[in-house]
Amino acid sequence: MDNHQLIGQFSWPLNEVDAALAALAQHCFGALEQRVDFSPTPTDIDALDTWLTQNAHSLSLETQAVSLPYQNSRELLAKTAPAIIRIPSGEEIKLLLVVKQSRGQCDILTPALKRQKVKLSDLTALLTAPIEHPHLITINQLLNEVKIPDRRRKKAVKTLLSQRLKDKELTSIWLLRLPPSQPFWRQLKNQGIPLKLIGLTLAYTLQSFFFVLSWWLIGQAAFSGHVDMGWLWAWGLLLFSQVPLHLLISWLQANITIDTGQLVKKRLLLGSLMMDPTQLKKLGVGQLLSRVFDAETLESVTLSGGFIALLAVVELSVALVILSAGLVGYLHSLLLLLFLIVLAAFCRHQFRLHSKLTQHRLTMSHSLVEKMIGHRTRLAQQHPDKWHLEEDNELQHYVQLSTQVDKSTARLTDLLPRIWLLVAILAFIPAMIDSQAHNTAIAVSLGGVLYAYQAIIKMLDGFTNLTTAAIAWQQMKPIFQQTLTHAQASAPRVPLSAAEDHRSDTLIHMHNITFGYAANQKPVLENGDLSITKGDNILLQGESGSGKSTLASLITGIQQPSQGTLLLKGFDQASIGLKAWRSHLVLAPQFHENHVFSGPFAFNLLMGNQWPPTVQSMNRAHQLCLDLGLGPLLERMPGGIMQMVGETGWQLSHGEKSRLFLARAILQNAELVILDESFAALDPKNLKMALNCVKKEAKSLMIIAHP
Repeated sequence: MDNHQLIGQFSWPLNEVDAALAALAQHCFGALEQRVDFSPTPTDIDALDTWLTQNAHSLSLETQAVSLPYQNSRELLAKTAPAIIRIPSGEEIKLLLVVKQSRGQCDILTPALKRQKVKLSDLTALLTAPIEHPHLITINQLLNEVKIPDRRRKKAVKTLLSQRLKDKELTSIWLLRLPPSQPFWRQLKNQGIPLKLIGLTLAYTLQSFFFVLSWWLIGQAAFSGHVDMGWLWAWGLLLFSQVPLHLLISWLQANITIDTGQLVKKRLLLGSLMMDPTQLKKLGVGQLLSRVFDAETLESVTLSGGFIALLAVVELSVALVILSAGLVGYLHSLLLLLFLIVLAAFCRHQFRLHSKLTQHRLTMSHSLVEKMIGHRTRLAQQHPDKWHLEEDNELQHYVQLSTQVDKSTARLTDLLPRIWLLVAILAFIPAMIDSQAHNTAIAVSLGGVLYAYQAIIKMLDGFTNLTTAAIAWQQMKPIFQQTLTHAQASAPRVPLSAAEDHRSDTLIHMHNITFGYAANQKPVLENGDLSITKGDNILLQGESGSGKSTLASLITGIQQPSQGTLLLKGFDQASIGLKAWRSHLVLAPQFHENHVFSGPFAFNLLMGNQWPPTVQSMNRAHQLCLDLGLGPLLERMPGGIMQMVGETGWQLSHGEKSRLFLARAILQNAELVILDESFAALDPKNLKMALNCVKKEAKSLMIIAHP
């Protein structure tokens, strides 16, 4: 397809990006249940990323700006849909909407709201042309001088371009995705998980049916006394059909496991980040570590146990059909149903015992980690005779619970399935003794009993895994559901454009604010009033525990007041949403609550601004580092501003970390910057330099310090 056709007929101009975003969301997610009021369209490419982020949020979606390495551009481009891609078209900005990608082709959504198929190779060539063109002239000259044959020329050009452009990236690509905070069922539907589960169930049912039918054919031949070649061929075909069905089942299981595991991890990560800081501080390291273990268990065991249980249900359904066609008919099927009811009662008892054991094990893990952290204190303060008394009692109780669980497990997995075999066989012995009993009916009944026995064993295996997963779910449920609360708090009730266009000199207005960390404790703040206007520079001083940091957390939306009115530009938080609220305000918390993440120094600077960064944002970050006195640090680090820092990277001093935190806050371009004891680790010279820089860069400023 001609590139001019891609640019002209299928692309969207920048001034229609609002219609383009709405159309892409409607085609891919059905996201437009009501009309959305978008903010004014951007006028340049630098403002496009912010515009997409804000307005995708209004559609309950999110955009992710990505960069694709040149060397793997085609392979990675095949995984971007749905996406918005800027295509080269001279000075005019053109956007391409990719709805779907499969088998080397892309479905492009045109301004006429029709889908047009485009080869992935054509799209890749269009995007890579601007960075390839400057090098093609010199490469062609080189190949002409060495007289490379035409049949090898194309491969040579491709190899040379790959070497020269290996550090280049394709930018201006935005992925459109459902955020992890959306209802989990909607995320599963978007990934096609329900359809895959239906396909898995049907495939396994068909495989079981073919398996039973193949043995029925053999049984018929055996009891009739002769083997017909036609029936033998049918038996062979039925057995051969097991191979593709087994491959299909394995493929569906793998896809469901990978896709669901990915969604669960994203959901738990967001839930962890959205946990209430007050509640988080009450949890010890051991309890948090236990939840990490539970997260791994929830992902791995749930899926494996779920598959086994699903397949066991299919096998039991087939067994019911086989038994009803056997010697004693529906009596056998009724007996199997009664046995499953008894089995469910034993499973319930097993679940209760396993829950007690797991809860005690988690308590022991928490206690052990806390004692390891405070080991030096125990050595100094506790008498040696009492060091291990508590551990001995915990271990003794654990052994008692483990013994109960082991006995119950043995009854459940070893004894009960064999009881089914005994009772089921005894049930059709009287009918089998009857001289009129047909050998075929006897074989069908015996086969049904054995098939049900295998299904029961498989079901108990799945139950064991699901029991572990259900107990882990009890621990992880608050984190998993934390995203729903976050999504509700983040959802704006007034159009984003209305909040942005509202003009008010009063930035923050607080009236009669009261806040306490617990209902039965005295409030930290009570009946407080505060007004902050644009351009204010405020110094907030007070003794330790007087509520300075609490006030900052209330203003920035980290904590919610118990009563009173808190407005930002005349809007409360419920009106404009938590995300918009925090986009106007930024808090640099105290040193022990702020962190340097393992990654480039530039990432730690710009993580709250834009990543991957633009040239402009990198230049501003570099200049801000110089203004804060971090120039010598950048010169010492071998990688400069892209040097890896963190636990496994370049180690920063306390003063350097403090100035990094200052720069990170300033670079978020908020209208109010709150610095909570951010200057405590600085010497007088660097303190003066940092303070002048902050006062120059911040639009409005609040500094929290001790008297």
